[in-house]
Amino acid sequence: MSNTLRVSRRMGLRTVVAAAVAVPLLTTASASASRRGGHRLEVMTFNLRFASTAEPNSWAVRRPVMRELLRREAPHVIGTQEGIYQQLRDIDSDLGPHYDWIGTGRVGGSHDEAVA
Repeated sequence: MSNTLRVSRRMGLRTVVAAAVAVPLLTTASASASRRGGHRLEVMTFNLRFASTAEPNSWAVRRPVMRELLRREAPHVIGTQEGIYQQLRDIDSDLGPHYDWIGTGRVGGSHDEAVA
């Protein structure tokens, strides 16, 4: 699939760096706010480990487990690595309309492993 949004590798890396800086700051503030009864920012990260078809670690086996975990925990932010485009589309489909995602493959676009 072509990179219709013209997301460059540099832009993707800037997004990841911004998230890496912002999430610890937000979660630190969130933790102290939660002690006072405030809101919390729930964050989960995953290494998706490519879409292997080999058992016992095939994506077909891992996907339903991930879907159930993400639906149960309902984090505000989900970070992934080593996911291929179809895995990211699967997770997007499994989570429904209340989530959206950004990310780019290592060489740009959606042709290889991505951080999203």
